[in-house]
Amino acid sequence: MDGLQRLLDFAEYLRSQRMPFLLEQLKEDAVTVSFGTFGNRFRLDFHEDRVSIDWYKGNEELIANLRAIQGLIDAEAGAGDRTARVVEPGDNCAPQQPSAGMRRLLDFTAGLRRRGIAYGIEQQACDSVEVSFIAQGKRLEVEFFADGVLCSCFEGQTGIPFDMAVIQEEVESFNRPFELPLQTRGRAGRHGVSTG
Repeated sequence: MDGLQRLLDFAEYLRSQRMPFLLEQLKEDAVTVSFGTFGNRFRLDFHEDRVSIDWYKGNEELIANLRAIQGLIDAEAGAGDRTARVVEPGDNCAPQQPSAGMRRLLDFTAGLRRRGIAYGIEQQACDSVEVSFIAQGKRLEVEFFADGVLCSCFEGQTGIPFDMAVIQEEVESFNRPFELPLQTRGRAGRHGVSTG
């Protein structure tokens, strides 16, 4: 099957499941589809003749201090400018002056760019903008609010062979409604719900 047709079919599948996704070109020879479910982040690279998957898992825990990610950024910088600080020494998640939000976002992305680290920017919540990037095999998501910053980190497995059944299970389990089982103790009241 043609690589573009495979990409279009996969994008249509995600749309049919009402799964938000992002298309990017992060590599010269592939188009990347990124999406997430609770605790999981996926990057699928669609090449002309194959698909590879990077799967990052985490517990959605927030990192309270952006300085904690500076070491990952330093190690990932490679040929980029290793002297540029992406995270300033005083940066943490404490509320900031509202006017500092955009400056902080721009300074952060400029620092990543100077270091040669590819990143994506997207907005999924009405009150924040998210910058996501890969550093040392981890996916980092930094959310910038007008008055503060939050960060999450996900451990990764890269180059996983494409298995549509595994992806479908993750997507479809994410879209299943959450249901609490009704236990009936005592007598059933109106609408079959236990009253005792």
